[in-house]
Order: sequence, then C-alpha cells, then structure tokens
Amino acid sequence: MTTTGHPVTTALSACTATARTDLARHPRAARRARTWARAALCHWQITGEQASDVEVVLSEFVTNSLLHACGGIRAELGLLSAGGIRVEVHDDGPAAQCTRADQEDHGRGLQITTALAVHSGWDGAADHSTAWATLPAARL
Repeated sequence: MTTTGHPVTTALSACTATARTDLARHPRAARRARTWARAALCHWQITGEQASDVEVVLSEFVTNSLLHACGGIRAELGLLSAGGIRVEVHDDGPAAQCTRADQEDHGRGLQITTALAVHSGWDGAADHSTAWATLPAARL
C-alpha cells in the first residue's frame, strides 16, 4: 500500500453518514459525479465553498480513473463527525501514482487536490486502486 499525507485511518466506516454511487465509464462521468455529490452534500446541509471543494476533488479523482484505469468506478463520500468530508474513488485499475511527466502533460489537478485536502493519498494493488482525500470542515 502506498499513501501520501495521512494513512487511511479516517475510513468511511468512521463517518456519521455516507453516500456512494457507481459511475459508468463515460466522458461525462466526472460531471455526473459532481451532480450526484452536490445532491448528497445538500442533503447533509453542506454548501458553499466546502461543497465546491468536494466537487473539485471528486471530479479530479474520477477523471484520473477514466484516464488511467479500466472497469468500474465507484465514488463515495463520508461526513466526518468534526464536519469534514471524506472523498474516495475506487476503480478496477492498477495503483499507479501520477508522475511529474503526467502532470506536465495533463494539468495540475492532483496539486489542487492536495492543496484543498487536509490529508490525501492513494492505495491499491494490480487490479484495483483507491484515491482518497479528507477535506476540512467549512471555514467560518
């Protein structure tokens, strides 16, 4: 297992509420994930900048799954007791962390994700991977 930031100790099982959806491998999967997340966050009364940050991170993770993996994509959100949000995207692809060359060719999405998250990382094996991030509670 490889992670960056904080190890996977704030798993979804520690959340007070969770939401999950399976996404089809489709060019609009990231858009569909954002729409789904917006509805889940609204149900939890999470709006504004915190909701926007979750949507950015989720969209980046889903886009990376579309680009670097194959098979199914599952998105999961968890509401942490302290008000933060856990974002996870699971796919059926190998755990291959993006390199500096990937970032030069495709943008800076993972750098933005790292900047928005308190902790973030990825883990997996030859046949699956998970990108995850813990975002802070809403700023007052």
